[in-house]
Amino acid sequence: MPRRNPPKDQDPAAPERRTLPPPSASAITVLRAVFDLSQKELTDDLGVTQGVVSGLEAGRRPLMPARKEAILRFFSATPEIYAETEAFVLSVRARVRALCEAPNGDQLARLRTEAVIRKIEAAAGSFARLFITEVDLETARLEAARLWDELERLPPERRRPMVKKGTRYRKWALVELLCQKSLDVAGDSAADAMEIANLAVLVADHVPGLPAWRFRLQGYARAHLANAWRVHGKLPEAEQEFARAKKLWADGVDERNVLNEARVLHLEASLLIETGQTCEALHVLGLAQAADTGTEKNKLDLTRARAQALREDYPGAIETLSIVAPLISEEHEPRLLWIAQFYLVGCLLHLEQSDNAQRLLPALHRLTRRLGQRLDGLRYRWLEGRLANALGQKERALVLLSQVRDEFAELGLPFDTALATLELTTLFLEQGRSGDVLRLARQLEQIFRAQGAHQKALEAVLTYRKAAEQQALTVRMVRRLITYFERARYIPSLRYEAEEQDSPSPGRA
Repeated sequence: MPRRNPPKDQDPAAPERRTLPPPSASAITVLRAVFDLSQKELTDDLGVTQGVVSGLEAGRRPLMPARKEAILRFFSATPEIYAETEAFVLSVRARVRALCEAPNGDQLARLRTEAVIRKIEAAAGSFARLFITEVDLETARLEAARLWDELERLPPERRRPMVKKGTRYRKWALVELLCQKSLDVAGDSAADAMEIANLAVLVADHVPGLPAWRFRLQGYARAHLANAWRVHGKLPEAEQEFARAKKLWADGVDERNVLNEARVLHLEASLLIETGQTCEALHVLGLAQAADTGTEKNKLDLTRARAQALREDYPGAIETLSIVAPLISEEHEPRLLWIAQFYLVGCLLHLEQSDNAQRLLPALHRLTRRLGQRLDGLRYRWLEGRLANALGQKERALVLLSQVRDEFAELGLPFDTALATLELTTLFLEQGRSGDVLRLARQLEQIFRAQGAHQKALEAVLTYRKAAEQQALTVRMVRRLITYFERARYIPSLRYEAEEQDSPSPGRA
C-alpha cells in the first residue's frame, strides 16, 4: 500500500503518526495474544468478516455493548478481566512514554514513541500473560471445586459414569483437585483414595488440548494413583503405575507450570522408602526440595525424617523434626503437625529420652483430641503406653497396651497389633509370665496369617513364636523385633536378622 504524504509540518523521514486505538480496542489484541488465538478464530466465532475484527482492534469501529459481551464469551472472560486488561494497556503506554519521550518534547521522539507503543501492544501477550494466567487459574480452580461438590454428593459407583458422559467435567483443574482429595483421604481410607485417584486418571485421559499437555496431566494423575496403591499396601502395582506416570510426565509439557512437580517427586520418594530404597528416596527428596515453591516444604521434611528413622538414624530424624514441627501451623495443618509430633516422640523413645518425650505428650494429646480420628487416638494411646513402660509405670502401661492391642487386632491392623503386642511382651517377660507371652505370640501369628501380611514379616512373627515356645525370649530380642516391625510395615522386603544373643538358654529373660 503506498505511503500517504506526511503533513507539511511533519519531517518526511519521521514515522507516520496514527491515533492510538482506545484501550478497550487494544484489550482485544492483548487477550488474543494471551490466549494464543488468531483474528480468524475470533471472526468465525462472532460471525463477522475479518475486516470487522481488524476495525475493532484498530479502534476504527465502535465496540458496542452486545459485541463486547460476545467477545467476553469468546475469551471466557469476565468484565473484570477485560477492565484489568484495559488498565494494563494504559499502564504500558504510560511506561513506554516515560522511557522513550525526549525531555525537550521533540516531535520525532514522540512519533517514535507512538510507534513503539503500537508494536508493544501487538505482542503484549508476553507482558500480560502472568496476570491473565493467574486469573484464569483461579477461575478454573473455583469451577473445579464446584464440580467436585456435585460429584462428592453422588455414591462412588455413580461418579465414573457421570464423568464419562459429562464433557463439563473434562477440566485440568478437576484433575488437580481430585489428586489432592485422594491424598487427603489416604490416611483414613485406602479404598477411597484409590477410587478418587482413578477418577482423576479418567478425567485426565479426556481433557482437551495439545497431547503434550495431556501427557503431563496424565502423569500427574497416575502418580497419585500409584500413591493410592502404595497406601493400599500393593507395592508391585504402585511401582508399575509410577513407572507409567514418570514416562507420561517426561513426555509431557506444562507451559504454565500449574502442576506441582515437587509433589510428584515427593510421591516417588515415599514409594522408594516403602520399597526399601531409602538412599534413593533421600536423593529424590533433594530434587523435590529444589523444585518446591514452598507448598511442599513441611511434608518433604517429614518424609525425610521418616526415611532417617527407617535407617535407624534417630538423632538425624529428631534434628529434622525439631526444625520442621515449629514451622507447621496447627490452625491450617493440624494433621501434619500431629504426624511430626508423633514421629518425634517415637524417635525420642528409641533413644531412651523418656523425659523429653513426656514433655511433648500433652501437646500431642490435645491435637489428637482436636482431630477426633479413632486410629490417631489408638496410636496416641500406644505411644502413651510405651512411655509409661519406659518411665516404670508398669500397671498403667499394662492397661493401655492391652486395650490398644485388642482394638488394633479388631481393626485388622497387623503391624500396629505387633507393636503393641511386643511392648506388652516386655512387661510379661519382666514379670515372668511366660504363659501370657506364648499366648500373645500365637495370637499374633494367627492375625498375620489371617491378614495376609508379607512373608518376611510373617517369618519374624514365627521367630517370635518359636522363641516364646522355648522360653528363650529376651527383652533385648523383643526390642529388636519392635524396631524391625516399625520398619517392615513400610519396607516389605526387609528381613529380620536374628543375632546369636537372640537364642539364649531356655528360661532366661
